[in-house]
Amino acid sequence: MAPDKKWMQLIHNRLDDAYIHGVEIFLNYTFTRLREANEIRCPCVKCCNAVSRTREIVRSHLIVHGIIQNYTFWHHHGETIGETEEPDSESVNDDDKIGEDHEEDEIHDILTDLHPFYNVDNMNIGDDDVLEEEPNPEAKRFYSLLKDFDQPLYEGSKLSKLSTLVKLLHIKSIGRWSNNSFNMLLKMLKKDLLPDKSNLPDSYYEARKLIKSLGLSYDRIDACRNDCMLYWKNDKFVDSCKICGASRWKEDKHNGESKIKKGKKIPYKILRYFPLKTRLQRLFMSSKTSPLMRWHHENKANDGIMRHPVDSKAWKKFDELHQSFAMEPRNVRLGLASDGFQPFGCSRTPYSIWPVVLIPYNLPPWLCMKQENFILSMLIPGPGSPGDAIDVYLQPLIDELKELWETGVCTFDASIKRNFTLHAALLWTINDFPAYGNLSGWSTKGKLACPCCNRETFSKRLTNGKKQCYMGHRRFLPLNHKWRNDKKSFDGTAEWGLPPNTLSGEDTLDQVADLDGLPLTNDQKKKIKVSHDSRGDNWNKKSIFFDLPYWKTLLLRHNLDVMHIEKNICDNILGTILNIKGKTKDTLSSRLDLQELKIMKELHPKRNGEKYDLPTACFTLSPEEKHKFLSFLKYLKVPDGFSSNISHCINMKDHKISGLKSHDCHVLLQHLIPLAIRSMLCIEVREPLIELSLFFNLLGAKCLKLEELEQIEAQIPETLCKLEKVFIPAFFDVMEHLPIHLANEAIIGGPVQYRSMYPVERWLYFLKLFIRNRSCVEGSIAEGYIANEFTTLCSRYLHTMETKFNLLEQNYDGGALESDGGLMIFCQPGRALKGGKTQLLNLKELEQAHIYILKNCDEVQPFLEEFSQIPGDSSEKNSDRQFISWFKGKIEGLSKHDESKKMADLLTLSRGPMKYVTRFKGYIINGYRFHVQDYDKGLRTQNCGIVVAGETDEEGKIIDYYGDLTDILELQFIGGRRLVLFRCMWFDVYDNERGVKMDKYDFVSVNPQRFLKTDEPFVLANQASQVFYARDHSNKGWNVVRKFLPRDTFDDMQKNDNDFEDLHYSIDRKRKRTHPEKEIRHNSTSGGFVKESTVRGSVEKRTMVGNNKGLNSATYTQNVVAQKINVVPPGFDALEDETSFPNDDLEVMQETVTSKPAKENGQNIISACSVKGSNVVQRTSIGKNYCVPSSDKNELAQNKNLMQPGFDPIEVDSFFPRDDLEVMGRGNRFTSLSSVREGIEKRIMIENNKGLNSAIYDQNVIPQKTNVVCPDFDAIEVETSSPHDDYEVMQENMRSIPGKENRKNITSVGSARGSIFVQRTSIGKSKGYSVVSSDMNVPTSNKIIRQPNFNPIEHDTSFPHDDLEAMQEALRSKSDPMEDDLTLPQDEVEVMQDTQISKEGSCEVDRIKKVRGPNLCKVVTGLKPGEKLRVTFYHNRVVGDHHALFSRHLGSLVRDRNMCPLRVHSWTDIEEAKLEHMWGAVTEKFDSDDMIGHRDHVLKHMRRLWNNWRGSLHMNMKSKPLREVLKDVPEGVDKSDWEWLVKDHFLSAKFKEKSTRNAMNRSKLSMPHRTGSKPIREIIYELGGKHGNPPDMATIFFETRKKDNKLLEPETNQKYEEIQELLQVEPSLTNIEVVERCFGPQSKSHVVGFGGGITSKDLKGGSSAKAALLEQLNVSRKEKAVLLEELNASRKENESMKRRMDNIEKRCEIFESAIFRDPSSPPSSSEQNTG
Repeated sequence: MAPDKKWMQLIHNRLDDAYIHGVEIFLNYTFTRLREANEIRCPCVKCCNAVSRTREIVRSHLIVHGIIQNYTFWHHHGETIGETEEPDSESVNDDDKIGEDHEEDEIHDILTDLHPFYNVDNMNIGDDDVLEEEPNPEAKRFYSLLKDFDQPLYEGSKLSKLSTLVKLLHIKSIGRWSNNSFNMLLKMLKKDLLPDKSNLPDSYYEARKLIKSLGLSYDRIDACRNDCMLYWKNDKFVDSCKICGASRWKEDKHNGESKIKKGKKIPYKILRYFPLKTRLQRLFMSSKTSPLMRWHHENKANDGIMRHPVDSKAWKKFDELHQSFAMEPRNVRLGLASDGFQPFGCSRTPYSIWPVVLIPYNLPPWLCMKQENFILSMLIPGPGSPGDAIDVYLQPLIDELKELWETGVCTFDASIKRNFTLHAALLWTINDFPAYGNLSGWSTKGKLACPCCNRETFSKRLTNGKKQCYMGHRRFLPLNHKWRNDKKSFDGTAEWGLPPNTLSGEDTLDQVADLDGLPLTNDQKKKIKVSHDSRGDNWNKKSIFFDLPYWKTLLLRHNLDVMHIEKNICDNILGTILNIKGKTKDTLSSRLDLQELKIMKELHPKRNGEKYDLPTACFTLSPEEKHKFLSFLKYLKVPDGFSSNISHCINMKDHKISGLKSHDCHVLLQHLIPLAIRSMLCIEVREPLIELSLFFNLLGAKCLKLEELEQIEAQIPETLCKLEKVFIPAFFDVMEHLPIHLANEAIIGGPVQYRSMYPVERWLYFLKLFIRNRSCVEGSIAEGYIANEFTTLCSRYLHTMETKFNLLEQNYDGGALESDGGLMIFCQPGRALKGGKTQLLNLKELEQAHIYILKNCDEVQPFLEEFSQIPGDSSEKNSDRQFISWFKGKIEGLSKHDESKKMADLLTLSRGPMKYVTRFKGYIINGYRFHVQDYDKGLRTQNCGIVVAGETDEEGKIIDYYGDLTDILELQFIGGRRLVLFRCMWFDVYDNERGVKMDKYDFVSVNPQRFLKTDEPFVLANQASQVFYARDHSNKGWNVVRKFLPRDTFDDMQKNDNDFEDLHYSIDRKRKRTHPEKEIRHNSTSGGFVKESTVRGSVEKRTMVGNNKGLNSATYTQNVVAQKINVVPPGFDALEDETSFPNDDLEVMQETVTSKPAKENGQNIISACSVKGSNVVQRTSIGKNYCVPSSDKNELAQNKNLMQPGFDPIEVDSFFPRDDLEVMGRGNRFTSLSSVREGIEKRIMIENNKGLNSAIYDQNVIPQKTNVVCPDFDAIEVETSSPHDDYEVMQENMRSIPGKENRKNITSVGSARGSIFVQRTSIGKSKGYSVVSSDMNVPTSNKIIRQPNFNPIEHDTSFPHDDLEAMQEALRSKSDPMEDDLTLPQDEVEVMQDTQISKEGSCEVDRIKKVRGPNLCKVVTGLKPGEKLRVTFYHNRVVGDHHALFSRHLGSLVRDRNMCPLRVHSWTDIEEAKLEHMWGAVTEKFDSDDMIGHRDHVLKHMRRLWNNWRGSLHMNMKSKPLREVLKDVPEGVDKSDWEWLVKDHFLSAKFKEKSTRNAMNRSKLSMPHRTGSKPIREIIYELGGKHGNPPDMATIFFETRKKDNKLLEPETNQKYEEIQELLQVEPSLTNIEVVERCFGPQSKSHVVGFGGGITSKDLKGGSSAKAALLEQLNVSRKEKAVLLEELNASRKENESMKRRMDNIEKRCEIFESAIFRDPSSPPSSSEQNTG
């Protein structure tokens, strides 16, 4: 029997005792089976069973290198087929057992919480046990549950019957399965999957009976058919109603007898009442909810902000009046809500069910309004609404509430395991406006409909409209307000009335005292009608809630529902301004009422025969405005979850909007209507509508401030008065009046979301889903609710499956990561969407990201302050780079003495991110769902808008940065640290006229055509909040910004911003600008010319000299221009250049500028100077003169910028004579590109062309370079000057069809750092040519200006045919010798080039061989934190599946400036800390059986790759002038590093000597290998090395040097034959012996035929000593740390001892001098101090 092999899984912890013990068992087993063997095959990952070793060496190898993990059948070591393995008794299905035990523990917790007085663990009641006494009902239920808990699902099952049923019923509830489908599942499980004798029930009915005791029940109370009385208490057995006399039972229509079912009479109506006490007790008996019931007491804040009802005035006043109740924080505060709903959908049968729900306000804000915590109190049966008789049905609830207030109920608190007396109180009711009247008793109809104004309600009866209008809001204004005496603007009267007083509970009781005992019934014969006119009020009854002792003391008894008020107001506004038939308030009747009231004479109807003509009202939109208004709503894109798709409700043809839901009206009224009407209607109409929107916006905030509520309470009367001045009286129904009271109710009751019908309406829809039996809808709902109540309870305990409590929200961001002691910046929440794509960042982007992260990390702030005190270069760019370098050195020094996790993170942060990033299309953070702009364009929603709070300005206000999200980048740091950045296009928020505007309502508008030109495109993801942009009709071409809060977010530190939105800006989410003074305003206009990149530094001054028609022969001065003036003709964007022009022309233009605007040309010339730090260049036009653009960013004194009014300044860099401009821009716009790579060979072009015979261009230097591209062609980069006639020819030829005889297709191929780009130029009959040059990889050195909608293409060079052939020949010549003597592997070359040039005269497109682009390491970069790729080492190098990924990752590391330094002469000069950093980057992504043992080999591999890369950099600079080489900075290399590498390294004598020597060595190679990108080891590994049977030397030699399956070189064939002959003669020779016989002794670092990294010592098997050393090294690594600590402690102790000894010696000297000194001499000062 083979030993257990589980120890092999501990290969990553080979010092574990279990692994070492397993190795000993393996060796004992092997040497027992192979008795006569002294050596066995070594199964370590290095030997791979290929070499035989002794027992001690095999043991050492298995511990040092590890065993082959997939070698599970030990056939080399004596194991036979069919041999069984010894079982491991300690680990048999441990994981499954733990999982099953955890599932059973969940059910155990449920039983423990529901029956706390019974010990589940110690009770075991079996069938044979005899009970001495009959248990009580609760004990019976518990024993029944315990029996099911102990009963397995089937014999041998570890799942109990009870736990299985609980989970199945939970799945049924979550999935909303029907009972029939659940029965089908039970039958299938029992019949097909479970054993025959399983205990699973057969149906849903049986399953419910088994778990019924876990749930709660409800009471059935019969009711009178006319809602007169309940048959309960003393009337329980009464057969007919005492009030109306109606029978209690249903009667047969034929014989009049009572209907009987199952021997029982059928009642006409049944009230389903769900007892409250047991449900409140369960909240405390459950260990999951009992701690939450004290949240209101333990977590309330006293900062003046209302976030929860506990912060409201009503709650505090109640606690003040009832202190005995408030002393116990567990006492429950409740809210009551009720409304009716139609259970049959669109059925024509009228039916209304009225549930009554209770809301416990003790819970936290994010829980108390959730459906799972609502308590159904009763189901009032239909088919009709109970009306005022609802008090009859509320009697059981009121009785129970009275008992809970006066007596309470004994309740067990599971959180502290103690009993207490629970009390409860009802705070208020929540209803729509009709139900408000039913519950309060005040009729919400008629002239006194407002329950808050009570008897002082002001209304008028409109005789023609036959309705009441509620106006008169001037009485709510201050007494000295001017509108009180304004008769003309209102109803023709002055208003001096006072606002109505608020009624207290005592006042209300006095008003309804005479209604006490009034019978309530819906029987019209018995119903007593109350005369409102005679009473002078609208009371219909005394509410039953006054039976509660505390009800009259409440400040707010009934709430006005904001949801329904918003919907009604929104419908009124939309219907009226759009004049929708059937919805508008502006009708003929309403106009006739105006005529009768003698107000608004301009709107009086005019009789036209038998009809009336209605004058157009100022509040009605015109047809064009209607179309504009509805188009705005239809095509508006809002973020996900912000609203439903309102566009479905819009009818553009008929200009109607219909089908709006309550939430749609909420969004329209609070957010969209103010944006849509900004440029419509007159200011008198628009202003109050916007103010009304802002009122509801602030009122609906999740966090309310008392002072803000007081402000809007004072503002809303003015707003309603403004509406009275413009809207007709019919517009003002009671809903338009009720907002006057909402602010006061918010002050008393707190945030409206806790007193709103929104969650209640959703809950009513949830109840409607329980209906299974349409003939008994109330019973279906009751049974469904009981089942749901049970599953909700169990869901709180089920953690191993998905429940409604652990189900993640749609925009769940994963939550903040737990800090492990490191930097908090690495612990930010966030969840990526849409997968990831690897991307390479250039050096500039990496630097921008790195410095932004550093300056926004709190732990780095002290270092920033310290660095700011160091004198140095004050420029931000140099300062940032200096800080990064200084910070890196500072942290490296501190990390030597601080090994904390935070210091390790600072060290990682200082070294910067890796250059490979992961790019996402979407990201969720802070509750927002963000999408990048490109992805967002194809969606119906808008999720790319972003806002970030910056630092405060001079006035102390926070600057909000608005922009569009363009990229989501995840940066990787060493140590598994990740950080997500957002790259954004920021709008210009500094220009308050052309970039950003804010109106008096604090609506912010941005210009989407103007962006900030900044070096800070990045922000941290956690700093971002979301906005959306809508078209701003008041500012054409602008967008208005709208902020909003994410759903289901509750922030204790929320802050209201200026536009009445709650947007949280905590300190850590503020954007800390790295260059606040360098954020330059930049305009990117639509049309014209688009500037794509900026020019690096000062460009070489250029001069264009020519003899053109109509242009005088003035010679342009070349080198000195004291003043530069930029002038551009109208209609053309300014171009950037540095140009000299004649002094006389300069004087003329200066004089023109200083003079008054020239009326003749119709152009105004304005002079402006650019501000320091801003690259602002203007444009102007002077008639038809030529333009001489010029700019200089940094020398303010030398700039004079001329700008035409109405045009934005842009950067300019070009010069064109007038005639050339006319020719090149004839009817079109041209594109100019400048600032290209300098240094190509100087050339002379002498041209004779029509009309241009005398034009002789300067010989060797063309200082002025101008780039011109014809419209409809992609921009190319040009260095040349050409007469305008040549441009005419080139434009004509470019527009014509290629392929004619007189055209050439000239192609130039050049190498630009490993990349080849081909440019085609079509040249006509003239002999002119264009010199084109580009450098695609240095974007900062190129300034590209192109025509919109045309993308520039990269080109290299185009020359005359002779020059082209010469240059191509030069490119084909050999390069300079590389620094290293190794050839560059193909898999490490960034780009391989092979271009085929077409024949002369051919018009075919040049074919470019497809090449692999930069290695992005997608697989490696996409690894999750902690995830690693397994690699296999063979002969000290990685082979197998991931060898290519491993090599590419090493190649990317040595090219990363944050990882590997470039400014060193050799690899040996790199510091050990840098090597350790690179090694950490390798081990973070890859792992092997002996990763540490191969550290030196991996670093050697990296050294070769590093040398190869530097050699390729040297190769690309051959035959180029030094100036061009320095300018042509390779991609991924810093400019300063490149200058050092060229000047101090490549041009050094030592390097040149080494390069020459290497070139000579390479020239001696006569037998090159042809393995391509595949290493030689990989070939050996695949040919048998991985199985321990490597090929012989002849096979290796042939496979590595063949081409087309044959050897080409004669020397190679000769050597191959020699090897074959040697093996035929001596087949027992090893490979190393064959190599030494054929090639001589191998004393170098590599062996011929095996590649680098393998020595002859390795192949000869002499590495046992090394293995022993490695083993000793691995074993002593932990001891090393301990010894270092002991050494440091010993040093400190020695220093302390030394100081003590010195002190003792000093004292001895003093004592000695004191003893032996002369008694007459005075003591010294030291002696005195000692004494």
